[in-house]
Amino acid sequence: MVELGVRIPVETSEILAETEGMAQSGIIISINQELTGIIAISNPLKPGAPDVISLLKSMKVKSIMVTGDNWGTANAIAQEVGIDTVIAEAKPDQKAKKVKELQG
Repeated sequence: MVELGVRIPVETSEILAETEGMAQSGIIISINQELTGIIAISNPLKPGAPDVISLLKSMKVKSIMVTGDNWGTANAIAQEVGIDTVIAEAKPDQKAKKVKELQG
């Protein structure tokens, strides 16, 4: 948005930070280069996700989250399920490369 000349008020940045802390991704909307709204979206966790990560930890299996989500959202989700290592803002090809690297 900044690259397109849309002014982002401090309040908007604060709202975006708040949504990230709630494991949501904030999307800024503008019309004619004027900020008009913010949408917060999230993908709910599978109910058993924290239990699975806990079980894997007990088996000495390290879980790594590789996601296209922004860092704030990714870290909030990782903390919620108990994952310590996060790679965020990854494009699909970066995700595939990281998986292949870890498999090696």
